[in-house]
Parts: sequence; C-alpha cells; structure tokens
Amino acid sequence: MASEVFGVPPTEVTKEMRRRAKVINFGVMYGMGVLALKANLGGTKEEAQDFLDKYFQKFSGLAEYLEKVKRETAQKGYTETFFGRRRYFPDIRSKLPFMRASAERMAITHRFRDRSGYY
Repeated sequence: MASEVFGVPPTEVTKEMRRRAKVINFGVMYGMGVLALKANLGGTKEEAQDFLDKYFQKFSGLAEYLEKVKRETAQKGYTETFFGRRRYFPDIRSKLPFMRASAERMAITHRFRDRSGYY
C-alpha cells in the first residue's frame, strides 16, 4: 500500500513510508480530518491537505464509497454491516456539524464491522 500511496516501487518503500501509509489508510477509514492527519504525520496543515487530496485522487473509489455510506445513512437514519447488523444514528441529520461528523464516522466504522471479525 505504501508503494501505491507514495508512487515508488515496493523495493524502495521505507519503514517510515509504511508507517505513514498505515496512518493515512486507517485515518481515512475512520474519518480522520486534515488536523488529525497533521498531528499524526507531522508537517503543516497544507501538506496534510495535499496528502489527503492525492490519496483520494489515487483511490477515488474509496472516496465515493465513503460518501455513499454517509449519504445512505443520512437517508435511512441507520447503516448495516455486511451480515445485516443494523445501527441507528440519530445525530446523522444534526444541524451541528461536529455531531453530524461524529455520526458519519461511526456509521463508516460500523459498516466495516463483521467483514474481518473485528472491523
């Protein structure tokens, strides 16, 4: 994954590249924003934003999927895991951005449950 994220051959991937790729991969899946990414990777806010932008350009299907989960959850008020476990998110339609964003992150996390036994 680090090879893909940083655009280098697998033989040139360093331990630091693997660490950074892991931070961004899990961060994106769990709704990490620019400021949290900056805190975890170091650097500036602009660098973190650029990193996220490039990541979503490279993996555009993932960005579309995450938006689809948010949109479907907002419409239904709940999301389901692969095996049909349903969880409701009353704050998904909140007018308070931080409440809505929190519900969106939880909905995405919930969607990934059951696939690997954990998340």
